[in-house]
Amino acid sequence: MTLDRKLKRREGLRAFLKSTMENIEKYLKGDDISEARLRSFKSMLESTCAQLSDINKEILPLLDPEKISDDVVQSMGLMLPATEIDACLDIKLLEIAKSNGSASVSLPTASVSSGTSVSRLPKIELPTFKGDPLKWQGFWDQFKISIHENERINDIDRFNFLKKYLAGEALDSIKGLTLNSDNYKEAIEILCERRRLRKRRVPFITFPIDQLSVKTRSPLR
Repeated sequence: MTLDRKLKRREGLRAFLKSTMENIEKYLKGDDISEARLRSFKSMLESTCAQLSDINKEILPLLDPEKISDDVVQSMGLMLPATEIDACLDIKLLEIAKSNGSASVSLPTASVSSGTSVSRLPKIELPTFKGDPLKWQGFWDQFKISIHENERINDIDRFNFLKKYLAGEALDSIKGLTLNSDNYKEAIEILCERRRLRKRRVPFITFPIDQLSVKTRSPLR
């Protein structure tokens, strides 16, 4: 495929993504919201973003070096609101799961040394975070609501769940930490520091560092 054809395809994907985001924002402001429709929107949004990411990778090596910077800034400027809307969808799905007591999705049955009853935790499905700064905010929003701020879970169990939902370079960055309460806090700090370093190189990306107040509790008896 020639550069012109790739650019035309990207133009179409960008237009479709903008239209999808507008439709999602309108839908979220309404009163009649269904889990099925939210999941359909989420699948469509993530699929379009994935296709855009792929075509951007194909286009960059073919661009005039002087145009690369502007192209990256333009691409990131579109991906950020998409990431935020994706996070809003996840949070809305979590709210529905909590209000319905849905058992259709569940947290992993990780080894729980404190005796925490996993079956009584909020039943949700978390994404796997591999280190992509564009996906950090959505991941952290969900993890913070469902696990980090859940007072029924102690820090050791939080650390178990954190490791469960990390992969790639994100997981590698905390692999040397043993499973204990202090190291859970250190793992969060390591992940946030990696995001701060990445932020310096990625335009317009902000991460909720100010939300990272770690709540420590004694293991449940």
